[in-house]
Amino acid sequence: MSHIEYIEVEELAAYLVGLREEWEEGEAGYIEISDKFEDEYGINLDNFHTLLESLFPLLAVRKSELTNSTYVGFAGTEHWIIKKRVK
Repeated sequence: MSHIEYIEVEELAAYLVGLREEWEEGEAGYIEISDKFEDEYGINLDNFHTLLESLFPLLAVRKSELTNSTYVGFAGTEHWIIKKRVK
């Protein structure tokens, strides 16, 4: 399992709920971010942290030998689980 610092999770959550500037300036703290995040996504920051640590090892950027296109997404060892073409 990958280790992600809790402060990184808080910053990502602040970004996702539109409070990143306030977070950077010290105007939005953990409780405000956590409450807004849970309202918008239905998951608390502890569970979000656990989810990110589970997903992070699956992140991949790979180039298709067939199409020469680059993709980013989540992949197992044998195949893509979900991917998006990088433009």
